[in-house]
Amino acid sequence: MPKINCNIRRGNETILCTFNVDLTKKDEPIPFEFTISAVGTFEVDGTEDASTIPVKVAETVFPFVRASIAGLTQMANIPAYVLPFVDM
Repeated sequence: MPKINCNIRRGNETILCTFNVDLTKKDEPIPFEFTISAVGTFEVDGTEDASTIPVKVAETVFPFVRASIAGLTQMANIPAYVLPFVDM
């Protein structure tokens, strides 16, 4: 199973979300190893509910990470590796 880490930092008017996904051969017999990072920057105006912002930000960035991994593995001429959906 891949290791997925999401780090969210909030500034005055911005939120920075960094997703790190580490795919190694430790747990699964996969023909590759790599780590991918994706960063999303969001502008906020202070009217959003602060408790829901981390979930919304993570839900926005994760599909792009998931699609990137599937595309990279498919371009390597192996079956696409599709991350499972993650309930945030």
